[in-house]
Amino acid sequence: MALRKLIEVHARIQDIRSEEYAIHKDKSLDRDTKDDLIKSTTADIAKQLRRVLEQALDWAKKDGAIDEYGSRLPPNVVIIEFQGQLVADDSNSEVQIQKDMSCLAEEWRAYASGADEPSQPPVIFGFVIIKHIITVVTLDAADPNAIIHVPCRLHMAERNQHQWNALAIMVTVCWARDVLTDYADTRLNLQPETPTDSSDPDV
Repeated sequence: MALRKLIEVHARIQDIRSEEYAIHKDKSLDRDTKDDLIKSTTADIAKQLRRVLEQALDWAKKDGAIDEYGSRLPPNVVIIEFQGQLVADDSNSEVQIQKDMSCLAEEWRAYASGADEPSQPPVIFGFVIIKHIITVVTLDAADPNAIIHVPCRLHMAERNQHQWNALAIMVTVCWARDVLTDYADTRLNLQPETPTDSSDPDV
């Protein structure tokens, strides 16, 4: 289901991009109106892409039984979303991506060093949404001086690439899941969270 939704989202993104093109060509609209409409379509693209990414990540958590640990285990994947008219190679966006990934890496180093059995933090992953482009980034959380690596950049409105793009995302999602489950397996004292269901309906 998660893979199918990643494939199907391409058609929706293509439709939104067509709407953008029509707005650009509409001579009856003034500049401010066009800018507002373009911002709206860009936000819609980001919403669509974030939703399918979150669905894929939720599936991976359940598939790898990662969700059982709840807040006892930090996430090793972050979705980074940019608004506005940034492009995929914008230098300012790269600085922000590095900052966001470094913050997650720092959280992991603190978590790993503060555990009962200190361990090495895992590789962490990011899905960066800039307009209709999803950029996959990774970072070695164990190295405070590490810089982001970009395995792939996916054009989510490109025709005839829907299956490849969906598979590339799912491979990354499964890779991140396996990295996290492998890490959890090395932490012998890490136990799933105990459900806190109450029999009192008023609680």
